[in-house]
Amino acid sequence: MPWAESYEKYQTAMAAGTTPDLGVLWPEFSVQIGSAGYLEPMDDLLDEIGRDNIYQTLIDVHTFGGHTWAAPHVNYCQVLFARVDHLMEVGASYPEKGWPWDEFVEVAKKLTKDTNGDGEVDRWGIGGEIVDNSMGYGTDHAVAMALARHGVHYIDEEGNVLFGGPDTIKAIKELADLYLEHKVMPPGAPGYIHQEYLQLYEAGKLSMLGASSQNYAVMAAEAPEVLLKTIVLPYPTGPAGGANWISPDGIGVFKNSEHKDTAKEFIKFYLQDENIRKWATATRGLCVTKSGNEAPNFQEPVFKVQEMQIAWGWGVRYNGTWTTPVDGELDGQRICAILMQDIVSKGLSVEEAVEKAKKAIEKLPSLKMLSK
Repeated sequence: MPWAESYEKYQTAMAAGTTPDLGVLWPEFSVQIGSAGYLEPMDDLLDEIGRDNIYQTLIDVHTFGGHTWAAPHVNYCQVLFARVDHLMEVGASYPEKGWPWDEFVEVAKKLTKDTNGDGEVDRWGIGGEIVDNSMGYGTDHAVAMALARHGVHYIDEEGNVLFGGPDTIKAIKELADLYLEHKVMPPGAPGYIHQEYLQLYEAGKLSMLGASSQNYAVMAAEAPEVLLKTIVLPYPTGPAGGANWISPDGIGVFKNSEHKDTAKEFIKFYLQDENIRKWATATRGLCVTKSGNEAPNFQEPVFKVQEMQIAWGWGVRYNGTWTTPVDGELDGQRICAILMQDIVSKGLSVEEAVEKAKKAIEKLPSLKMLSK
């Protein structure tokens, strides 16, 4: 099943009563369908596996209403890939703990250049999920991280909408300015898919790429000579600190499964260090078990930067270490992607686009569930 179609296909299967025994679920969806009664709680199973050995943030985002609805199995943090040869060319140093946002923008501006001397910019400073403004999930992630850097939440745990106001405007404007004012992003960015950013980076047309750690493995296979010139850094920080999009996909057991005990035994088997390490090593994701990341090969920068960001509390799932059913609706309706498209493609002001998005958030049905 293609991942992009999973949201709709899972809902169709639930309506028809044809869900599988096990499902790989992203956090905002696990709490959405778990709280609606479609999943078995994973609390006892996590106790048996050993909660203390799993990063708490990765458990928290699968938890709502007093239960954890999926067992996290691997986490993909965003990391900042930067071309060291390009940084040296413009005399930019790189802090191992990440740039403050303003410094990051200045570096991106220096890196955006006409390298052929024909008067046309042919290399851009930044692209990828950290700054995405396309009509896709990546833009939802970029907006969440921008707001978190300013300490802004979409909602509180009771369902009150906090989105909007001066800090929201400032955070969204920072993203929009990269494309509209500073012009440090490729001109086709509002329509790009992630693979296009990666291709530009590998071709030397993009100096920094903010993207999932999985791209480390892709670059190792596709462009090893580029990987040798690449440094892996944490994401930039803002007034409220660092923010990173965490994606601890979880394995959930569906309520109508006829093999619940076998399904849970599989999860326990899969989360043993020697097994989960194989998946994490292949995809350059972080093991959800702390002991799993203690193997020698997990000392590579792409793993250590992710672990560092999780340890620093850089986990963002719609701006909190907690997740609600509303988050599934936000992702499903692409409210944040529409917000950025309204600004960069349709010409709405940041204030107008934020107000429109706020009204869309206020209409989400799950808010009523939280306010009860």
